[in-house]
Amino acid sequence: DSLKVAFKTKKGRTVYDGGGIEPDIYIEPYLYSNITISLITKYLIFDFATKFRSQHPSIASAKTFTITDDIFNEFLSFILDKDYDYSTKSEQSLEELKEITEKEKYYNDIKVEYDALKSKMMHNKKADIEKFKEEIKSQLREEIVSRYYYQKGRLEVSFYNDQEVKKALEIFNDSATYKGILDGSITLNKEKKASDDSHKP
Repeated sequence: DSLKVAFKTKKGRTVYDGGGIEPDIYIEPYLYSNITISLITKYLIFDFATKFRSQHPSIASAKTFTITDDIFNEFLSFILDKDYDYSTKSEQSLEELKEITEKEKYYNDIKVEYDALKSKMMHNKKADIEKFKEEIKSQLREEIVSRYYYQKGRLEVSFYNDQEVKKALEIFNDSATYKGILDGSITLNKEKKASDDSHKP
C-alpha cells in the first residue's frame, strides 16, 4: 500500500493508482435461498416459463406483468412431481459435524442429540416455498417475460429488483448526498471499509 501513489480528482477526491475504481457506495450482494437456487439449476423455472409461453399467446407489457396467485399455483402444480432436492447450510454443517465426530470417535456419544437436532433442522419444501415466495416469483417473472419480450424485457424486469439501481435512484433523488459524494465531503464506503478491516486477522 505504501507504494501506491495518491492522485486528486478535479473535485479534490483522493484516488490511488493500481487499485482500480472503488464504488462510492457498497451494496451487499444478494444471496438467493437454497430452494430458489435449486429451482433455477434444475431448470424448473426455465421449463415452466417455456410451458407457460406455449399455453398463453400474450401477456401484459414487461413493465406491468406480474406473477398472480393463479400463475404461482400453476407453478406449484408443475413442480409437484419434479426433483429439486437441496440442502440448507445448517444441514450441510450438521453433516460435517457428524463426519468429524465419527473420525474422532465421538459420534456414538452424541448420536441421540444429533438425531434430535437433525430432525428439527430438516427443511420442509412446502414451508420454504412459502418463506421465499416473493424471491421465487421474481425469478418466474423474469423468465416468463423473457419468453415474450426477450432480453430487453428481462433487463427491464430485472431493474425493478436490482439493489444497485434502487440505491442509485435514491442517491440521484437526494441532491445533498449526490453533491456530497461528488465533492468528497460524503464517503459512504468508509463504514464498509472500517468493518472489513476490523475482521482482518
